Amino acid sequence: MSDLKSKDFFRLERAGRRLYDARLVVGSLGSLGVRLGSGAIAVSAKTARLGFLTQSDLVILDSNGLPPEGSRPVNDDVGMLHQVLETCKDSNAVIRVNPAFTTALS
Repeated sequence: MSDLKSKDFFRLERAGRRLYDARLVVGSLGSLGVRLGSGAIAVSAKTARLGFLTQSDLVILDSNGLPPEGSRPVNDDVGMLHQVLETCKDSNAVIRVNPAFTTALS
């Protein structure tokens, strides 16, 4: 995970914590993605607790938006996160969550 710098991780960790503190996310109900300084994209792993992220919870995608072989599994929405960041060059992060109350209603 050499592309992941502390500044990049801090941004994702802080976003996850703020979502958790605002009670907009519980556990791993959602995904976070960030464009790294190197241009690569990192996303939260499938079972990552978004309010309590660690660096091992992040997966750096390859240039096709796929996780490297042997990495932690990622959520099914990883293609959408990758596509948003590839298409919207002026955006540096994507947040997609399923708040507990909307998940309960579904």
